[in-house]
Amino acid sequence: MDFERLCDALVLALLDFKRNFTLETDVWSIRIEAILSQERKPLVIFSKILCFKHLRLFIYKKEYIIILMVVDKSYGV
Repeated sequence: MDFERLCDALVLALLDFKRNFTLETDVWSIRIEAILSQERKPLVIFSKILCFKHLRLFIYKKEYIIILMVVDKSYGV
């Protein structure tokens, strides 16, 4: 599956708040990525290159940033 092509579709399905969500994150040196899904169906796919001030953060802080960004993007759906 080509991650870049999936990112073109910001929302792949509607959110159902009665079911559990799964958030998978991946933090690289300059990029953060995440997939929010329900029942193994992707809902939101997010990828972002980090700005200069975030490059030196610890990994757990980068993961916290991406969680906030995905929740914010999902809430706007």
